[in-house]
Amino acid sequence: MTHTPTPRIPRWLREKEAQHDQNRVFNPDFLLLPNGQPVRELRLAGTDVNAYCLERFNTSLDDLIEAARQRFELATDSAAYLLAGVMAGIKLGEPGALQESLLQDVEHNLLACALQDYSDAKMQLGLLYCSAGKYFGHTEEEGLTWMLKAFESKHSDAAAELGIYYLRKERWDKAEQYLRKGDKRKCAMSAFKLAQMHHQGAGRIEQNIQKAFKLYGQASMRGYPDATVEMVELYLNDPQAFSLHATPEELLREAIADGLPRAMFWLADLFEQGQHVQQDLDEAVALYQQAADHGFAVAQLIMGNIYEDSRPATFSVPKDIDQAIHWYKRAANNPENDEVRKRAFLALGDIGMRTHQYEHARDCFLNATRFGSVSGHRLAAEAAQLHDAQQFNKGGQITWPN
Repeated sequence: MTHTPTPRIPRWLREKEAQHDQNRVFNPDFLLLPNGQPVRELRLAGTDVNAYCLERFNTSLDDLIEAARQRFELATDSAAYLLAGVMAGIKLGEPGALQESLLQDVEHNLLACALQDYSDAKMQLGLLYCSAGKYFGHTEEEGLTWMLKAFESKHSDAAAELGIYYLRKERWDKAEQYLRKGDKRKCAMSAFKLAQMHHQGAGRIEQNIQKAFKLYGQASMRGYPDATVEMVELYLNDPQAFSLHATPEELLREAIADGLPRAMFWLADLFEQGQHVQQDLDEAVALYQQAADHGFAVAQLIMGNIYEDSRPATFSVPKDIDQAIHWYKRAANNPENDEVRKRAFLALGDIGMRTHQYEHARDCFLNATRFGSVSGHRLAAEAAQLHDAQQFNKGGQITWPN
């Protein structure tokens, strides 16, 4: 692989300095002074606010404004970080009610900043209500109101998030309107979502793969790694129809540097198949492992296949049924992909049958039916019959690995 630099901006740098500053602006008129007095009221009363601050707080208004800006930034970033943890917990199945007090803490911190006109707090408060408001008495409509306020403050992510909101509501015209506004502001996420609309077709936008590829490319150049992977996938499906500014391996490694598991998976697949790269099964296994460790469901299933020795390619990894079970269990419990869960439960059921753990096999086959398996009930019945016969004959059982 060559290491020539590309003009693509790394994902973590996609918020440019100007955007960073714009997202953290606020109107000092809305600032609350240390004694709770709003600056706006003092100015309306004709008070020299700077002199007032020097006399009362022994510091200038400008210094108080800068201190508030730093305080708002810290509070907003902390609230966003906490919200990410709360949402991860809810996604993993923890009841939203258990998170209510944490969500209220996040809201309290964001609201204090948003009411003082801090742009990023408006954005984060909108996202909070849209994503988790139902868990503590708020609505998506409240979230929309705050996101619109963030858009009016020219927050760099507001157009994209409004577009995503309207996509969820299937209001295609509104979604397109805001995403195009975001794209004009060079927003990577807006370009990516527009690309998806052209890729799939939505509303008045007809499916157009060429336009989708172009928009994926723009989002990729702005530092959006998901767009990089989508662009590479389109190229791999039809190399004659599209051209890349770098090799698939180079682009996927850039997305991997951004921490994207899908990129790890795709590059692993290329190395396994020897497509656009020289076949390297050891590198393929390492990348599948990396994607699986990052929670990518398909990679977890494949790691199970590799350790069970059921992949077509000949890997150097020694057969290890305990490791196979470990990865199949992770894939089966991963809510990311129902098809993967079905296959993982079927694989666990097959292992149970081979190791005479018929009761466990029956449970796995029944679980597979929850995710669309048409053979699960038949296989579960066979396992149940074998279990009954085993119990009748009092046969020995092999301990099922943890």
